[in-house]
This record gives sequence, structure tokens and C-alpha cells, in this order.
Amino acid sequence: MPRSRPEADTARREYMAKIIRQKRLEAGLEQAELAARIGVTAAAVGNWERCIARPDLDTLPRLCRELNVSISELLGTEPEMTLCGHERAVLEGYRRLKPLQQQMIRNLIEQMEWNDLREAKQRVRSAYVRRIEMEQAAAAGFGGPMEDEASAETVYVRANPLSEKCTRIVKVNGQSMEPVYEDGSRVYVDENQPPRLGDDVVVIYEGTLYIKRFEKSGLVSYNPDRQAYPVIKVNGWQNVKYVGKVVGRVSDYDIASGRELQEVEDAFSPDYD
Repeated sequence: MPRSRPEADTARREYMAKIIRQKRLEAGLEQAELAARIGVTAAAVGNWERCIARPDLDTLPRLCRELNVSISELLGTEPEMTLCGHERAVLEGYRRLKPLQQQMIRNLIEQMEWNDLREAKQRVRSAYVRRIEMEQAAAAGFGGPMEDEASAETVYVRANPLSEKCTRIVKVNGQSMEPVYEDGSRVYVDENQPPRLGDDVVVIYEGTLYIKRFEKSGLVSYNPDRQAYPVIKVNGWQNVKYVGKVVGRVSDYDIASGRELQEVEDAFSPDYD
């Protein structure tokens, strides 16, 4: 009566069969094509994939090369770590140390790794600035009422002369300021600069956030249709709350998002201060 294969051996065969088939399909090869490349028959490749047989040792290197897979991955084994001369010397020296000395070495390694991590996070910080973006967009025509003037969220933008100069970011809502400011675009706003004639400014008027051009006649739109976009009169800035001067446009590239945002938020964590 034939003996059954050990479970571990059967599992290894099944794993290898699965990997060979998977990698062959990924390479876009038929069984006969793969067989011709490595010098075996198509039937042999079929037997490998059906878990009937396994490649011999002479065939393994050629098979792995054609399938672009390591021998350790094909066999389902972890590759052995190869140490160079000075690494072996360090390891042997570590093993000769007393437990307390070994702990000191581990602590030193952890500290050096932490310092490297902190430096990497600081490099990310130097490439971005953290700014506040008003959650309600600035109407470039007529907008809805502003429920909470302090409503805002934190955004991260790439460091550049405009982002470093601004104190706030505001999104544009509407088309009356086109083509200078398109609907949905963002602008950098400096709240520290006083309003001057000819400036593009962000203001709050009758509970609504606006972006307008400050002229002698008042706050105007770039769109010349004054019936659709009437001038907002400024009475000594008593009836209008000045937010700040627009110092430039925010490009989509400037704003951190997706994975990049996660990395930047992590870098700005107080843990790395």
C-alpha cells in the first residue's frame, strides 16, 4: 500500500503549483511557450501546475528567471539573511556583552532610529505650511448666508512665497470674478495687509463671504454686468467686514491630498516637535 504524502509536503507542492501558474499567466505565456524557454516539455509544465510533479534542481533557476520570481518565493521559504564581515563582528561582539550592556546598545539603536525618523518628518514640514481655509466659499456674485464666520478647517499647502505670506485660504464660489478667479478655485489671503484701492479683497457683507475688487466706487466684480453683480458700497468699512487681501491663486498642485496629506499630517504631529 503506497504511503500518503505528509501534509507539509502536500501543502508545499500545492503552493508551488499555484505560484508557477500565477506567474506564467502574469507573464502572458502558454505552457508550451514556458516549456520551450526553459528546455522542458509542455507536459512537464502541466504536471507542475496540476501538483503532480515538481521542477528538478537544475530547472529551478531557469524557471525562476523566466517567471521573474525568486527561488525562495517559489519554494515558499524565507531567504536566509547573509551577513557581511563587519556585521558578523558586531553581532558576535553584541553576544559577548552582558545583558545590561546589550540593553544599552538596543536603546542607542532605538534613539538613532527615532532621530532619523524625526529628521525625515522635519524635512516634510519644511516643504509644507499649515494654513486655515474658510469652510464657506467666497461668493463671486451673490452667495448664501454665512452661518458661522469662524468656521474653518486646516489645510496643508506646499511652501512657496505666496503660501508663506498668506494667513488664510479661501475658495471662490461663482463666476463674476472670472477669468481671474474661476468658480471653485482657491486664493491666498493675507489678513495683515490693510485694504487699498485696486486690491482684490475678501470681505463679509450682510453675512455672506465675498471676493471683490476694491475700487473708489466700492467693491466690484470683474464681470461688467452691474445689474447682475451690483457694486457693494463701502461706508468707511462700517457696513463691510474686511477679511484680507488676495495675494495670489492656489494651484491644485499646492494642496496636499490623499496619501500625501496623510504623510504631511503625520509629520505635523506634536510627537515630532
